[in-house]
Amino acid sequence: MNSDVCLSCEGVERYLGEEEERVHALRGVSLKVEAGSVHAVVGPSGCGKSSLLYILGLLDLPDAGRVSIESEPVAQLSDDELAYKRSKFIGFIFQFHFLM
Repeated sequence: MNSDVCLSCEGVERYLGEEEERVHALRGVSLKVEAGSVHAVVGPSGCGKSSLLYILGLLDLPDAGRVSIESEPVAQLSDDELAYKRSKFIGFIFQFHFLM
C-alpha cells in the first residue's frame, strides 16, 4: 500500500442549526487517509458521520479546522477548483442515490 497521504483533516469543527438550537456536530476531528487505503466511518445516528463525509467529500466546509487534498488546503479554493478536486480525487455514493 502506498503510504502517501492523499486526504487529511486537522481539528475539524462543524456546527448545525441556528442560535439556541445549534448543535456541535464535529469536535476537533483529525485524520489522515493514505492512497489505496480503505476506511469506514461508523457510529450511532446523529454522531456526525454524514457531516464529516460531506466535509471530506468537499461538499461542505468546516466551521473550523483544515482539510487538505495532497497537502493542499481546500479552504481557499473556488467553486470550480473544488469541483475539479471532487471529480479527480473523490468518489462518493450517497445513501439515497436513487433520489438524485
